[in-house]
Formats: sequence, structure tokens, C-alpha cells
Amino acid sequence: METTAAGSQPTPEEARRSLELAAAEEEATLNPPVPGWYYPLLAGLLLVICVLNAVEDPVGPLRVVVAVAVVALAVTVAALVGRMTFHRPGYRRLHIRWVAVLPGGLVALALAVAALLLQDVVGRWVWVVAGVALAVLVLLPGLAYWRRYPRA
Repeated sequence: METTAAGSQPTPEEARRSLELAAAEEEATLNPPVPGWYYPLLAGLLLVICVLNAVEDPVGPLRVVVAVAVVALAVTVAALVGRMTFHRPGYRRLHIRWVAVLPGGLVALALAVAALLLQDVVGRWVWVVAGVALAVLVLLPGLAYWRRYPRA
């Protein structure tokens, strides 16, 4: 904040601009930028998990391969989300906006439960539909995030 005379009060415009800059810096500190690859990778991993669930009754060794792949990918997703959400390098005690995060988690859970309940009624392809819907629901906030924080 600059003033024209030493010790004089800032103008209302200068004060407002200083407060806006301080709020922007606080926001950037509370919510560090997420790398550009995060949302597409997360969406892709979730889609692959759902597609693997759509495999019609795998037999023999394929059943084991599919099961191990689904578990490994689910652990990878959990580790990725945990790392980007709770354990960002160089940051401690990140501010999580649970009001914004919780609905997304509930939608993901609802899609998985719906696919699980409907797979015997309409077919296992419902997992592919759930996976595409989930991937789109991950990518849309990612696009909004990139527009809001273009440096990420």
C-alpha cells in the first residue's frame, strides 16, 4: 500500500485494494495449487476401476488379475487423493473445505452403490456408465479450478 505522504491515511481505494491482495494471498496459502495432471489422472483411474468392474464374470487367472488391479488402483486413488488433499509438500495443516468436498464423495459413493445394485438388473455395462459419469464429475471441477487458478 502506497500513500502520497509519509504517515498519512490510505485512501478508501488503496485500503480496499490492499485487503483484496491480502485475501488473495491468504487463499493461495490456505489452498496450494494442484498440479495440472491431478484431475485427469484421478478421472482416468476411477474410470479404469469402473471398467474393470464391468468385466463379465472373469474366470481363472483373469479373475485374480482383475481383482488385484481394482484393489491396486483403488489404493493408488486413495494415496493420490490423500497426498494432494492432506499431505502437500511444504504445507502443514491444510484447510479442507468439507462442505465442498463431502457432496462429491457422496455422489461417487452413490454412483458405485447404484452400479452395484443395478448390475444384475440391467447388466454389468452399468459400471462403464457410472465410470464415465464419475470421470466427468471429477473433470468438471478440475476445469473450474484451472480457470480460477491458472498458475496450477
